[in-house]
Amino acid sequence: MARVKSMRALLLVLIALLYVLKLMSAFQKGQVWLAPEPGELRRAHPPETVDGTEDFDFNIVIVPEIGTARGKRFNETQWKWLSVLEPQYSIKSLIMMFEYEIDTDGFPIWQSLAEQGVALPNGLLKRKGDMGIFERPLIFIAHGLGGNIVKKALTFLHGEQYNSSMRRILEVHRATIFLGTPHPTYKHKEHWQALQHILRSSAKFSKKSLIQAEQEAAIMAYISLKYEEAAIHAEVLSAFETEKTKISGGVFGNRRILVDAQSAEMKVHSEKLVAVPKNHRDISAVDSSSNLFKEIMAVFQSVVKSPFTPTPFVDPVNVDNLAIDDYHWVSTIADPEMPRLRKPNSKDSKEDTKDAVQGTIDSSHDLSSGIKDLLQARPAPKLPCQVLGHEEPIQEFTGRLEILEQIEIIIDKTILNPTSSPAAIATPRSFALFGTPGVGKTRLAFEYMHKHKDKFDAVFWVQADSNNSLADSYLEIAKKMEMLHPSEFKDVVIARNVVMEWLSNPLKQEPDEELEDSMVLACRAKWLLVFDNADDLDILGDYWPETGPGAILITSRNPSANEFKTDTIGYDLQSLPEKEASALLRRLANTETTDETVLESRSLANRLGNLPLALSQVAALIKRKDMKFSEFLEVLNEEVSQKELLLDESGYSHTLSTIWRIEKLLPSTKSLLNVLSLLDRGEIQDSLFGSRLTTNLSDAFPTSKLKYYDARDSLLRGSLIQRNRYTGQILIHPLLQTATRAKMSPQELQNSFSAAVNMLVENWPEASFAFSHETETWQKAKKLAPHVIKMADEYDKNPNWNISLDAQRDLAALLQKGGWHVAEKGNFVTAERMWNISLDICQRNAETMPTEYADALFCSGSHMTDTNQFKSHKVIALKHFEQRMKIENNKPSLGLGAGMAHSEMALAHLLNDEYSEAIGYSETSRKINENTPPFLNNEYWPFFSIIHHALALVGLKHYKEAAIMVDETIRWRENKYGIDDTESFKLGYALQVMGQIRQRQGRDEESAALYNRSLDNYLKTIGGNHHRTGHVLVKIAEHEARVGHVELADDLYNKAIAVFSSHSHYDPELARTTFKRAELHRQQDDQEAALKLFGNAQILYRKVIGSSIDPGRELILEDFDRIVAIWAR
Repeated sequence: MARVKSMRALLLVLIALLYVLKLMSAFQKGQVWLAPEPGELRRAHPPETVDGTEDFDFNIVIVPEIGTARGKRFNETQWKWLSVLEPQYSIKSLIMMFEYEIDTDGFPIWQSLAEQGVALPNGLLKRKGDMGIFERPLIFIAHGLGGNIVKKALTFLHGEQYNSSMRRILEVHRATIFLGTPHPTYKHKEHWQALQHILRSSAKFSKKSLIQAEQEAAIMAYISLKYEEAAIHAEVLSAFETEKTKISGGVFGNRRILVDAQSAEMKVHSEKLVAVPKNHRDISAVDSSSNLFKEIMAVFQSVVKSPFTPTPFVDPVNVDNLAIDDYHWVSTIADPEMPRLRKPNSKDSKEDTKDAVQGTIDSSHDLSSGIKDLLQARPAPKLPCQVLGHEEPIQEFTGRLEILEQIEIIIDKTILNPTSSPAAIATPRSFALFGTPGVGKTRLAFEYMHKHKDKFDAVFWVQADSNNSLADSYLEIAKKMEMLHPSEFKDVVIARNVVMEWLSNPLKQEPDEELEDSMVLACRAKWLLVFDNADDLDILGDYWPETGPGAILITSRNPSANEFKTDTIGYDLQSLPEKEASALLRRLANTETTDETVLESRSLANRLGNLPLALSQVAALIKRKDMKFSEFLEVLNEEVSQKELLLDESGYSHTLSTIWRIEKLLPSTKSLLNVLSLLDRGEIQDSLFGSRLTTNLSDAFPTSKLKYYDARDSLLRGSLIQRNRYTGQILIHPLLQTATRAKMSPQELQNSFSAAVNMLVENWPEASFAFSHETETWQKAKKLAPHVIKMADEYDKNPNWNISLDAQRDLAALLQKGGWHVAEKGNFVTAERMWNISLDICQRNAETMPTEYADALFCSGSHMTDTNQFKSHKVIALKHFEQRMKIENNKPSLGLGAGMAHSEMALAHLLNDEYSEAIGYSETSRKINENTPPFLNNEYWPFFSIIHHALALVGLKHYKEAAIMVDETIRWRENKYGIDDTESFKLGYALQVMGQIRQRQGRDEESAALYNRSLDNYLKTIGGNHHRTGHVLVKIAEHEARVGHVELADDLYNKAIAVFSSHSHYDPELARTTFKRAELHRQQDDQEAALKLFGNAQILYRKVIGSSIDPGRELILEDFDRIVAIWAR
């Protein structure tokens, strides 16, 4: 037995030796990069006092130039001039040195520098106690590229302000002094070369590292851009050199001014430029008689004289683990540092906290299924998980091997390298493939993904061409990972948050609390995320994980894709080399390789610009027609001129349209293709063209099913589209859409647009009444909404189109309906844009579109109600009232439109606490509605007239009268739609109002039951991320707090805060809920957490009211009630 054990031990030793030898070999070949360790903050001057008593005016953090030796005594450095501040100028400062190293031969220089910019705030937090970081003003002094580390640190802090620790550093920061720091920008790329000179003058970097730094200089420009955008409010002193510096390199070297006035200037708030008669190396050694010293002393004096009041700061987290635990996606919690509330005297043990929420749920307390779903632990992710898109991998990928190798160097040797340090994989590695359409970006990304997919724990292919496709992709990922509760299956906002949280901290399973950090990291999954067709980089922000051990691959037409993030590496993809292109053409056409076919395929590939997409299209035609390459060339020569075939600057789509022979299509086929080119390519269904083709959409458009099938068949035979016969989905390449639009004349484009709009109007699902909230129409509307958004985008780009009045009327109505649908799902930003376009159309045609104009005003008012713009809503409601009543007064009798107009005026007065006026309009609205045929036939109930009336009565404390009318409304809906009515959110709303009435009457248990039923309805209709859901969560939390279920109440408040954090529109509710949560913590004697929450609530309150508040007055609940609607009080 002992012999077996010794053999096992020997075997393990041999395995370990082999692994070490393998790593050594990899290092020698340059295949392994280890990221340098994060820098550390060291106290430099003065030495600590014996008795520990210290009193300083401010803190100074020095960030030296790259290549500065570490560990020197302060009086032996160029910074010793700072030691004279106290004895000569009576200024006492605590001076700290940020010591760091940049790898001179291996890890990318600019990427390493950016990581040190993240390490600097971490270092400040680690030393916040013994260095008094939050107790005094903070001044940064930086030399050379050390200043770019400071810029990265400040922009990082600006982006992390949700984290109170990071926000506090920004608050104490008072000034930055840059000494010879370059400020490279995209506008002045001529200054980028100075970065190379600074590197050569500062340290001995390898040739490989310098070449890579030159190629990746855009990273530094991006840091500059983000620093400018952050608009940090602090004094800035920027010193530049007027003497030349010797640069190493060449036989004798040379001398240059490295940072002059133009390359140093940042054009930011409070910046002052100072010329210094020194070279780059010596600029940080400031002479006490120099003008620079005087300017620096002026900054110091200004900081000393400025008021600074240290405020108590609570930091309940262990900041030593901040780099691992604290930089996660936090969209679903208000404050990542705030602990869950504990009952007094609870033991601080793993057993007490592990299932605290679940234990509360499983108690005898009766909770609704909705709350149980919301609060139960989110399921562990199903891993491995792969969402691989719709394309099939090419069996024999041709060419592009050197680019694949570059991607592997960036991604594989860091994220997939088992020896990478935690810092090296703390943030994702990203690589952008950008270039003109048709060059094979998507195919190359697809090849990398399939080649490496099994090396990652999770692989996600994301369509990134629109907000809608991004949201749908993340919803699919969340479902595939099985991390959603049943009530969340349709909620794209929650799905995005869940996926982003996991990408930020991708745990395979919840680690044991006693594990070391290295073991916790071992529990983290590695992921690959591919953003395909990310041409609009602005929309990526909400879906881009800033942290986590993952890799991101982007394909984009946008040449700025490689500059999207600081450390993104990019490759401008060009056409295939001639040899690879001809080989691909032969393989795709199933043609034997002979001397003859090689020459012919090379000639044809050259004529097609060696574009992969063009080669694929031509190969399909050659196979189908059983042609030779030479025969296809002859056909091309007969049909088009040499000039038309050759590529010019815009020749990609032109050449492809020549191959596709768009202009040769039959009129009906061409008309169908024109309409397809304007639709969202991800949601084109056969059913769009199936049932309502009797309307003549355009002169040539197929007007019957048979004609449509003929036109569709022509496009299928020409390989212009594909069709999934099982799902009915039509697939069209985005480049074909672009080429088709380019081939259309302006009039043809307008006609096709009008046809597409008309077709969508005909297909939009009809509700029982205008602007109803019926959920049964949502599924069909969801498939049409992306097309409506495309129509809005297209019209937005061409506002001066001369489309017919009928087409404008169709478009206005379509945008109202589409906006109504996306608003129902909580996407108020998109809804607002669509409604604004509709309102603009209707205002210009108010005389000929009176009803549409009234509808547009109603939609705008609805948006203002949902987004807390109560005063603006009152103005719009009056305009709507006047326009609607102008129409209704011309009818024989007033109809539902008149009832709607009065109900909206009631709401406008209600939101502004004008209860008597609200009651007057509500009563009139109800009388009008109850005289209409739909009401008399029991098909309609004046729901909002009654609810607005009841809420006004609540405002006047007439609870009994309010309860009678709300109870009547609830019973009508239950009789009409059943007790579990999910026809819309209306039952939930009525239950919410009744719950509020019962609460005011002191009938708490009855109130709680009503709120629970309301929540269940909301979760089944509008979802868990809607502001109405947040309101009810707060009400249930208030009840649970009253009955002593404090942990449950705290969790519910936190869920509500997550809802209200989704948009700044809900800052009033966020402020009130944060205040309520603070009160809960104070009642439980958790004073530190309460103090922090009260501070956050006060900041939000000040932001909402737009003015300062008396610092001596303590805010109370009534203050927060005044800034929210009555149903949220």
